[in-house]
Amino acid sequence: MAVTASVPGRIFVGGDHATLLGGPRIAGALDLRLRVTVTERDDDRVVVSGPLGRRDTTLDALLESTDTSAVLTVSKSGRRLPVYTLLRRLLRTIGRDDPADIPGFGIEIDVDDAFPVGVGLASSTATTVALTAALADTFGDRRSDREVIDLVTAVEDDLYEDAVAIDPAVIVSGGLVVGESTVTDRTTADLPVLVAATETRPSRAEIRSQVERRRTITGPLYDDVRAASDATTDRLWAHITDGDRAEMRELITFYGELLDALGFSSWPMPRLRSTELLQHPHDLGVKQSDFGKRATLVTFPDAGSDTAELERILGRTAEHVVATTTTDRGLEYGTPSR
Repeated sequence: MAVTASVPGRIFVGGDHATLLGGPRIAGALDLRLRVTVTERDDDRVVVSGPLGRRDTTLDALLESTDTSAVLTVSKSGRRLPVYTLLRRLLRTIGRDDPADIPGFGIEIDVDDAFPVGVGLASSTATTVALTAALADTFGDRRSDREVIDLVTAVEDDLYEDAVAIDPAVIVSGGLVVGESTVTDRTTADLPVLVAATETRPSRAEIRSQVERRRTITGPLYDDVRAASDATTDRLWAHITDGDRAEMRELITFYGELLDALGFSSWPMPRLRSTELLQHPHDLGVKQSDFGKRATLVTFPDAGSDTAELERILGRTAEHVVATTTTDRGLEYGTPSR
């Protein structure tokens, strides 16, 4: 028996800083996907393979070990998965943590390689969602979307810091979702997205240090900017739902400026932001994402807009560019692709 679970990547349209400061955020599902295929074996081996690595052990060793060091690189961006720790937690969650209950199994992790996306495509949440769905379907009962979201939220809360329900919600459900600690609303919208990778990526510790330094220097002004950022995210959601593209563009661009003020971006493309976009007539907004690793350009084009030209503009200051859109396609099951 083999089960493939396919999930979309995701971006934050607003509220990128929320995992560190709290507050509202808006996430969208990208039309770039990660797939996990679980295949039962006729022995007691557990074999996990990703694009850049492989782990091989036994059921007994997996379920009885306290090893937390086994990691697997699962994407070309270097995203690393604590594979044994995650599998033990997932199998326990779905009630299959006794070697007598299940056979050995193989897991193949595959990601779309049009762009070496980091956080959002081969993220811990995307991988956990796909693993949860595929393992539950293979060794138990297929879970509803709501059950998958709740399971993944509980697992991530146990394994990682800053776990929130909005990440698994947008990956499972697709579309656009808004929320704080829980998801409060969902809609669909055609928001073409261009994503550019850069070379730098400050660590979260570095970002926290930068944030605290700015908070110390600016005092209550910092809280005022943070409140403005949260209010901007709330207003952005209102204009997404009413379809006001001009307002969405202005708010997304303003949100990028607020991220700068908060200290959450080393803005990887200052020339792009300060000159080319301001001089270009396209209906778009730009914001920094992933703490300097990636920049996201959200566009609201008219029918005659030239997406290829937008790619060229972005490509002048970034190494990799991909054109994609938010999508309503969330978690999908299917037959193995190979």
